[in-house]
Amino acid sequence: MENSSFKIPTGAKVLITLNEWMLAPDGRQYRGVYGTLNAIVTSEEALGVKTNARSSNWFIKVGKATIAGCQIHFVIESDDVNFDPVDQIDSNGKSPGLLPSLIYLAD
Repeated sequence: MENSSFKIPTGAKVLITLNEWMLAPDGRQYRGVYGTLNAIVTSEEALGVKTNARSSNWFIKVGKATIAGCQIHFVIESDDVNFDPVDQIDSNGKSPGLLPSLIYLAD
């Protein structure tokens, strides 16, 4: 049963976590994207071509970013996101110190 109350509306601010790292225009790698949800579109609308069964056939446009549906792990509606540096612990339990945020601001 479809329940329209679960849909995130166009124009909402969203945080999207990605399955893989992405390379942004600033030359850094990110694991998430934050910005305004502009649209969810087909491959033809996003890329101008119809993709085959081995490619993603839908995309989400957030700010200036266009993300393939197959790369999306979670979508969270949120009015703000913490872009503070993060302390990541490696597999040996060691920390290299604070690292820049892993969230790309797409707006």
